[in-house]
Parts: sequence; C-alpha cells; structure tokens
Amino acid sequence: MGQRGFLLVELLVALAVVAIVAVPLLALLTMGAEAQGRARVHTEAAVLAREKMEMVCSGSYCLLVGEEEGEVAGFGRFSRRVEVSEVWEDVKQVQVTVEWSEKGVRRELVLITFVGR
Repeated sequence: MGQRGFLLVELLVALAVVAIVAVPLLALLTMGAEAQGRARVHTEAAVLAREKMEMVCSGSYCLLVGEEEGEVAGFGRFSRRVEVSEVWEDVKQVQVTVEWSEKGVRRELVLITFVGR
C-alpha cells in the first residue's frame, strides 16, 4: 500500500513539472506566431512599395512630378503615397510610403530613391 502512495506522489510531481515547462512553451509559440504574422504584413508592405517605386521610376523623367496617394487595390489594409521632389538640377527624389494599421498602431514603410535625367 505504501508503494501505491509513493507512485501517486511521483505522478503529481511529474505533472507539476510538465505544467511548469508547458506554460512558457505555449507563450513562446504564441509569440512566434504573432511575429510571423507581423513579418508577413511587413513583407506585403515592402512588395507594394517596391512595385509602386518600379512603376513610377520606369516612366519618363519629365513625368516624375507631384504627389499621389490612395488605397492599394486588392489590399484594403494598406494605403500608399508617392512624393516626387526635385533635389538638384536634373535629379529628383522619389519617396514611396506604405501605411497600415496593426493592433491600433499606425505603421509605415518608406522607400526613397533618386532619379537622374
């Protein structure tokens, strides 16, 4: 009979150890999943910014003027802004900003390049 009681104590200790180890592991898995989601959104924003930068810079130098802003079609959570300014004679700066909201916090990704005549 004493042996059965001893096994019960061992079982309870083992369960306690598993519980102590499992809680941080579950928290770590949750944090990893959240980080993966943030990375995916950031990658989407980078692709959208790069795509717009390529569209703007592939055109004629003379057409690089002003500012443009709006939502990205098919990607409702993102908005995109393009600003073109002349920094030197025959050199323009093109800035593409992609903005989105993540858990109530406004995020943005900015790409800047210079285009010469």
